Amino acid sequence: MRNFRTKNIWRTSTKPNIPEEFTPEFEELETLEFISKNENIILIGTSSASKTNLAIELGIAACMAGESVYFATVSNLMIELKEAMSNMQITHFRQKFERYSLVILDELVPYPP
Repeated sequence: MRNFRTKNIWRTSTKPNIPEEFTPEFEELETLEFISKNENIILIGTSSASKTNLAIELGIAACMAGESVYFATVSNLMIELKEAMSNMQITHFRQKFERYSLVILDELVPYPP
């Protein structure tokens, strides 16, 4: 859990206000079944919509359930990728992800074309 920005685990009372129509989806995420099903989850929302907090909560829950988790910002991941490419270690970089059952990439910011 060394890459997580926080190690606090949410309690029900501190979770962000989730619109009622999305409650079933969030409850399903909390089961962590998406990991064993090899499903991708993309959290989309406005800034301050608690996407990072939810991702951290899911990551910590996965760690507590015995899963291996990698957490990084997209910008840091791109720096690692560029370094691997310049050192001709792209295969090693790719293989690194095979060790994890959950990869969380935060701060995917769309750039204008």
